[in-house]
Amino acid sequence: MPKSRTLIKNEVSTYAQFLLDNAKDSDNKFELAGQIKQANAIIFGHPKLRHSLGDTAVDLELRLNAIKDIFKDFDPNLISLYCVIVERDELDILHRIANAYNELVEKDLNIVILDVITAVELDDNLRKMIIDKYSAYFGKDVRLRESIDPKILGGIILGAHGKRIDLSISSKLEQTRTCLSTVTGGGEN
Repeated sequence: MPKSRTLIKNEVSTYAQFLLDNAKDSDNKFELAGQIKQANAIIFGHPKLRHSLGDTAVDLELRLNAIKDIFKDFDPNLISLYCVIVERDELDILHRIANAYNELVEKDLNIVILDVITAVELDDNLRKMIIDKYSAYFGKDVRLRESIDPKILGGIILGAHGKRIDLSISSKLEQTRTCLSTVTGGGEN
């Protein structure tokens, strides 16, 4: 029998609160938010891994050992939680847990977590400009969660609270390609 939305929401909240309660300090709370995002990207970025972790035909001990091995350098509480998630066959709620945890951390630390994706590492000047601009916009301190993705070619992608601003070169090229592919005819007859 499928779980009710209320039960799922309560589970997600409980899991996120467990992680927050067991984080040592503010830096650890923030770092753990990044680890959750990274772990989810690993699991959902590799369809065979995701399928194997959720496949109840695969021995549970093998699946748990895979979690422990893949994430051995991650926070031990996160590894424990992911093992519980695999045992309960609840991989589909991992993104909800990440979002709930981010909300708890932001509230607890009175900050906004701003995801920043660039093709190359930010320099200190640009980092400060982004923090200043978005701290003023949100009216709170902003902590950047930076990642590098050479596939965006250049520019920047910013995200917070489920919203995303994509100013990357790759998205601009895709928009141009789409626009040009819809042009019909043209030229002189």
